[in-house]
Parts: sequence; C-alpha cells; structure tokens
Amino acid sequence: MRKRRGKTISHRAAGLAVSLAATAALLAGCGQFRIAGHKVVLTTGFLGDELFTVGEASGRESELRIYYTNLQREYESTFGEDIWSHEGNEGLPLAVKDNALARLAKVKVLNLMAKDAELSLSEEETAKAEQAATDYYDSLSAEEKTYFAADENEITAMYEEYALAGKEYDTIISAVSDEVSDDEARTVTCQQILIPTYEKDALGNRTDLDADGRAAAKVQADAILEEIRDGMENLTGVPFDNYVAKYNEADSGELIVAHDGSDPALEDAAFALDVGKISGVIETNDGYRILKCVKGFDRAQTDANKETILTKRRSDAFETAYDAYIKDIDYNLDEDKYAEITLVTDPNISTDTFFTTYEQYFPE
Repeated sequence: MRKRRGKTISHRAAGLAVSLAATAALLAGCGQFRIAGHKVVLTTGFLGDELFTVGEASGRESELRIYYTNLQREYESTFGEDIWSHEGNEGLPLAVKDNALARLAKVKVLNLMAKDAELSLSEEETAKAEQAATDYYDSLSAEEKTYFAADENEITAMYEEYALAGKEYDTIISAVSDEVSDDEARTVTCQQILIPTYEKDALGNRTDLDADGRAAAKVQADAILEEIRDGMENLTGVPFDNYVAKYNEADSGELIVAHDGSDPALEDAAFALDVGKISGVIETNDGYRILKCVKGFDRAQTDANKETILTKRRSDAFETAYDAYIKDIDYNLDEDKYAEITLVTDPNISTDTFFTTYEQYFPE
C-alpha cells in the first residue's frame, strides 16, 4: 500500500469542500432517498455505467467509486484502518458512501447552474484540469485503474466539472459583503458553571431532562449561586475558579460568547456583565449557567470571530442560491448499482489523492 501524503487546502477551496460535504445523503426507507432534504426517486435499469441523474446531468458508477474510495482512504488515514469495525460505527460505511454520492451530485448541480449562467473554464483552467488528471491517473495502480474503469479522459472531465463547480461557488459568494464591524464580531470571555438539563448515554448522545429533572437542575444552580454569594458577603476569599472546579459539568470552565443568535438568553447575560462581575442563574439552551466575566474585549478573538461570521455568511448565501435552484429538479438513482458499491478491501486500491491533487492545481 502506498504511503499516504499530508494534506493542505486553501481557504476558498475549503469553503467549497465544506459546502459539498455538508450535503449528506440519507437513506429514509420505504423507497425514499434524500440528498440535502430533497427526495430522490429510487429506480433500476440505467444503461451502461450511468448511476444517477440530476436534472439534465448524470453521474457514473466510476465517478462514485473514485469519490467513495478516496473518502474511505482519507478516513482511514485520519482515524486508522480499523475505523469501520469500531463499536457504534456499523453505519459509517453507508454514511460515507452517501456523503460521496451527495458531493458528486452537488458538483453536477453546480455545473448546471454554471451552464445556465453561461460560465465556463478558461483555457488555462482547462489545461490545469488536464494536468491534474494526468498526475492522478499516473499515480493509480493497475488494480485501481481496473476497479475504477475510468480512463484519463474521464478523470479529466471529473476535474473540469469540479473546477467549474468551484468557479460557480466563487461567483455566488462574491456578492457577500466582507465588512464585519467590531461590535458585530465582539466576544465576551467568561468562566462558567453549567448544570445541564440533559443526560448523555455511553455514546455521548443527549436526552433532554423531563420537567422534574429540569426543576432539580434549577434548584441545584440556585443553591450554588447562593453559596457563591454567601462566600462573597462573608469575605471567605474562595475564588470563582474553585466553584467552577467543584460544580461545573461542561467540558470546559471557559466560555466564549459571541453575538451569533444561537442562545439569546446567554448572549444577553454575558454581554451585560462587567469584567469581574458574576451573573445570576441563566436558563440557557443546554442548562442553567452562572457566569463570571473575565474579558470584555479581545482584539485577537474579535478578529477570529470576524472570519467565523464571514464563513457563515458565505455558506448561507451559497445554500440559499443552491436550494432555490434545485427545488424543482428531479433526482433518480439506480438503487441496484448503488448497493453494489461497497468499501474497498483490496490493499492495492489505496488511492486518497483525488481531491488533494485538485487542490495543487486550483489552490485559490
């Protein structure tokens, strides 16, 4: 098996990759299949290598095998080759295949969008796609070439479609404003004591407490706050850190709060605190919290949060445009052919550089 290479990815390409990866395909039973919430008609009998159609575009078995195998080997490179046999991961192979299908389908749709917008690759971009295909095809073993059943011209077409998808993605997000004010991006850093209103099972899955459980959590949080205030009034000198260490049930005793709308009650309480001040008991999305403000404005954290805000803006703009385009598009998938594509077990089929080869030629 060939040695796996390290991976780097540009910011623009990372945005496209995240947008593609976010479109998970999920089996829903009863003859239904969904990609990003859109129903796919399961069928059989597609001719030749054709695996699915989306609007006027189609995808081939060979394309999905390349996507799926590369994602499989990337998972193994990151988590170990036994990742598939870990307890609780029984559904992971199908989930990764679904993700590969969704990414491929999204590339096809983005190419349809680009065609409608009369957007195409330049001669230079086409030449880069051709060179990327040559590099990738030359890296394949004889077993891989046989398994994928795709020649260099077909891989060139895959890279051209991937590049055009990236170009369409750039066009969509180019209209997003890059201006983010300090006030919008400002964060508050607090110490926290969380008494959760949920329980976790052995796999980390959360279950919300019932009304009695929530009431008990509130009583506990009130008692902790009373203990803290009694200590302050009686000048016992017990630092807030001690209470955090003793009572906090969150993963971290530090909490950075941003103006992102995810938990309005938490945001309101945190931003109302002066440095050094302690809040009352706050009912937040995942439990009752007591906060102590330790930093009201942090330039580095504010600048970092600006990048987070911009990333979300671009993602939202892209998903809005994409969802509007595909709402009336029909998806059809050959379920028999799809079921035949499984995890690769042949050690001579170890390629994991399809996507990173693309990044080498299209870094921005």
